[in-house]
Amino acid sequence: MSPGDRISSVGGSILRDRYAVRDLTEAPLLLISVSREWRETAINTPTLWKSLHIFIPSKLSPEAVQRRTIGSSIWLERSGSLPLSISLCLETLVRQIQNENSSDGDRIMATTLLKFDSRVQELTFSGPGSKLSEIANHLEQTSSHNFPLLSMFCVRITKMANSRDLDLPFASLVRQMPILNNLAMINFIQHGRAYVRLELGWENLTELTLHPPIARQADLARFSPGEILNILGRTRRLQSVTLSIDISYWDHASTAGTTVVNLLALSEIRLIFLHFSYQPLLMKTFFPNFFRSIVCPSLKTLYVSWQGANITDVPFSALVSLQGLETLSLDMPLTPNALLQCLSLVPNLSLLEIVNRTTRGDELLGIPPSLSESHTVDNSVLTCLGSASGETNHTRLCPGLQHIRIIFKDNFSSSITYNALLAFLESRIQMKMLQSCDIYFPEPQDEPTEEEARRLQALVDSGLKLRIRCGSLDYGVRMIHPQRDFRGHLDHAMSCC
Repeated sequence: MSPGDRISSVGGSILRDRYAVRDLTEAPLLLISVSREWRETAINTPTLWKSLHIFIPSKLSPEAVQRRTIGSSIWLERSGSLPLSISLCLETLVRQIQNENSSDGDRIMATTLLKFDSRVQELTFSGPGSKLSEIANHLEQTSSHNFPLLSMFCVRITKMANSRDLDLPFASLVRQMPILNNLAMINFIQHGRAYVRLELGWENLTELTLHPPIARQADLARFSPGEILNILGRTRRLQSVTLSIDISYWDHASTAGTTVVNLLALSEIRLIFLHFSYQPLLMKTFFPNFFRSIVCPSLKTLYVSWQGANITDVPFSALVSLQGLETLSLDMPLTPNALLQCLSLVPNLSLLEIVNRTTRGDELLGIPPSLSESHTVDNSVLTCLGSASGETNHTRLCPGLQHIRIIFKDNFSSSITYNALLAFLESRIQMKMLQSCDIYFPEPQDEPTEEEARRLQALVDSGLKLRIRCGSLDYGVRMIHPQRDFRGHLDHAMSCC
């Protein structure tokens, strides 16, 4: 292996799946400080310089802007002719004094980065809505850009602006992305029809994320189911989709069987359903009609989130592709029977994640208290999962289950006992399929008895990766989240730059 290949391999293992940052303690700048030989080799290894995340604070002097701009240009020039991955993140302070220098710094850096437009393959903008709109307008007015290689474009608003523009920022840039196949627009307040007006090759998209902000503001624009189906009807090559849908704006005619979207390549669906009032009839009619409108025979991963009242029926039973589902993630207050019905529909499931969400009643949402205090996962669910026959059929539920994760999110008393959990795990271990189990409780649980502790140790000794945790969700416990971090770099890089 040549020195260049060795250094490239070291740098790649350090960077892994995120963008590089301009930091002396990070690759690739870390590598050039090892020795003169390493410095020369690293500088002449283009693969180390093909990605860059840069953070722009609001209060940056003109001199600092100039240094950062020059440094970024030199960095990207070292990549030679390789395709580039660029991320620009603007400061997201809640309150800040806008000044001429800060705005100029944002614009100067954006203009500098986009001088490499012909080589950009991935492009991410993140920051307050007002700043992103300013940058978009500036780029549109200064010059035209061409992105012949750009395949991924992500714009994430970290602080909403008061603007009510009908069109989305960066709409003009999107027109110059002929091979775009991955589009993510997160926390925009424009109406769904603004997205339909985007001039891009919808038929070329393989990944799509449309995620408006989640808030109870009545004047906040959200996607209606009809608008979502309209967009999906234009993206027939989709493989992965993440959507937030407000069913308050449900147009019955748009999902009553008259509209069917065929997404033959779709393997991953992540859906967040919002509804800020309690209407039982709407819940019972919407979900079957909506899921009946989507045909996706290749579906392997399904994430569904709902934060309304308890659901007593399987919300997505109308999907005809559940037999092949391998990953199911549920963040909704299902009743135990509804959960068991869900699991009876997915015989090939290998990974199951459940948020045990309970509803306490909410006067603002109109949810009566009588519908609360019901757990999704209780001892009966674990018993059915561990027994040779499920409650709804004569075969074992999810016989190929390899990984299970349960998060008890609300501060209610636990609905499961150690004995029921141990019996479930021991049964699954005997099948030689279960590999990992992760259970989270928001509050400390009773200590296991000596016998229960012995059984827990036996499970670990058998090779099961078992974690039972208590504490705040802020400390590392995460679901497979629909709002994924693109390249996983943003939070990390903001602390380093």
